[in-house]
Amino acid sequence: MEEVKIRKTSYAVFAITLLVVGINLVSLFFPALIFSSISEIETEIDPFEIGAWTVPFLVTNFFLLGFGVLYYKNKIPNIIKKLANFILNFEISRRASTTIIIILLIGYISYAAQDLRIYEGTQWDDFNRIEKIMKEYPFGEVEGVGHLATYHVTNSLLKTSEVVFQNIKVIPFIASISLLFLTYFFTVEISKKRFAGLVAVIILLQSATFHRYDTLATYPNFWVLFYLFSLYLIYKKPYLSSIAYFLSVFSKALSVQFLPLTLFFIYNEKLEVKKRIFIMIPYVISIVLIGVLILLGVNLAGSDLGTFIKVDIAKGFTTLAHQLRADGLILVFLLPLTCALFLKSCKGIRIADSILVLVMGSALSAPLLSGFTGFGIFPYRFMPLIVFFAIGVGTLLSKKINPQVGT
Repeated sequence: MEEVKIRKTSYAVFAITLLVVGINLVSLFFPALIFSSISEIETEIDPFEIGAWTVPFLVTNFFLLGFGVLYYKNKIPNIIKKLANFILNFEISRRASTTIIIILLIGYISYAAQDLRIYEGTQWDDFNRIEKIMKEYPFGEVEGVGHLATYHVTNSLLKTSEVVFQNIKVIPFIASISLLFLTYFFTVEISKKRFAGLVAVIILLQSATFHRYDTLATYPNFWVLFYLFSLYLIYKKPYLSSIAYFLSVFSKALSVQFLPLTLFFIYNEKLEVKKRIFIMIPYVISIVLIGVLILLGVNLAGSDLGTFIKVDIAKGFTTLAHQLRADGLILVFLLPLTCALFLKSCKGIRIADSILVLVMGSALSAPLLSGFTGFGIFPYRFMPLIVFFAIGVGTLLSKKINPQVGT
């Protein structure tokens, strides 16, 4: 009965994720289709004009589909099958993995550190807002920005960076380095393979979007770091996990949308019902506190939450293909990853369902934000998707034994 329940959950998770990913990828094939369908303004734009990534997507995905069918039917040459099995089962020693991760990080730090000397105001208009906030923080208010405690964690870290290092970009850079470390350790924890952790870090390092925002004070990665840390703590110190989640929310309110993802993550672990409830209670308390703050007038969203607007959510679904156009690896392999994680879950790797939910929620968060607030969607809002994509690839290399939540 338990196995049937798990299988039904896997199918439901896969169906919902496939739907969300599929809608997001429509604009990859036809960039103007969704917008022209919802816009009341007549234009001469061809809604069926083919996108630049269409051909690479189709070629790659048809190749993977054909390879997958031949692999499962034992129709591929034995040497290729052995190579595929070798990669899936390959593991690396602790000393070798430590050496490689150090080399990768030294190379990354050496390359990215030069951006610390660039004045951010020449790159991003929003940096003027950050400068105004830093002048008044922690007690003042800035016209048009609201109470500065709205993003208290982010503001505190930026102010600390400015005071301690005389450079507001240093701690955002440290946060990005920490995100790489955490991606490695989290992937190793859920996959029980060091090689999987290295693969996840390499995929994150190759992301153009990650490099675009890794040293920015205007759009720091604090919220992504704290949210991933909250998931990692579910295994190490589960009763402290909600604290990291709370820090994520007060780094960027978009993290509020990730609460259902966390609750599913906890639900999907092999735990007694009582233990699940005890782990979830702090999350519920955190959300109650957030609700109280909203009732007290603290504007967590940075904008008034208006009526849900269908046009804006539709626009939100067009942004992934456009904003991540420099991250071709993600655009081309997001659908195959979704299918591969489902196949992995069918083989008993329950964590694959949790990663699918994280991918789905990350892809859905931008359209929901656009639908409820009317905010424009920029690439940095897809950083959670990029991180969970990288972790998802590492999950494909998992051992069959699922990690156990700590006590």
